[in-house]
Amino acid sequence: MNRPDVLIIDKEVLRTRHKIIALIFMLTTVFFAVYGTIEYNKGEAFRQYFSSYAFAFVALFFVVAFLSTMCFKIDLRKNRFKEEYAFGPFKWGRWKSFPKGELDYVSLFKQLYRDEEGDGSVSYHINLWYKDETYFNLYVSDYDVCLALATSLAKKLNISLYDATDPQDKKWVEL
Repeated sequence: MNRPDVLIIDKEVLRTRHKIIALIFMLTTVFFAVYGTIEYNKGEAFRQYFSSYAFAFVALFFVVAFLSTMCFKIDLRKNRFKEEYAFGPFKWGRWKSFPKGELDYVSLFKQLYRDEEGDGSVSYHINLWYKDETYFNLYVSDYDVCLALATSLAKKLNISLYDATDPQDKKWVEL
């Protein structure tokens, strides 16, 4: 159900890396479940092979974690939002109303990450700010994608866009 008055912002798209990791954990789940069942059927005590089922359960938890997605939905007509989590066809999340007329602005900023070797990476974030300096982190991606999405979001919500990607040159963007 795609309605023009509902913006859907995917926070994370399932990457190939996540699918591969989930597949590894799924195979681990199957292995430990089958191993525990075969050994249990040989007449051994269930307690002795309980750890196989425990490992299978833990691995299944990681499968769910790596295959689940989250998106942020904004209903422009009803002035509400929700964070929606999904695993396959199952979705959950509750609509919450924005404080009436209290959406302030959309911001775009750069985040630097460094690892132990000193190598780093950069990602760009979009935040939606509303009353009392409260915000939601809506999206993380590269600069061009975030700028286009932030501009579109600010226009549709009829609020300002603040570009803080350069800490020495923060500016309000003309829409």
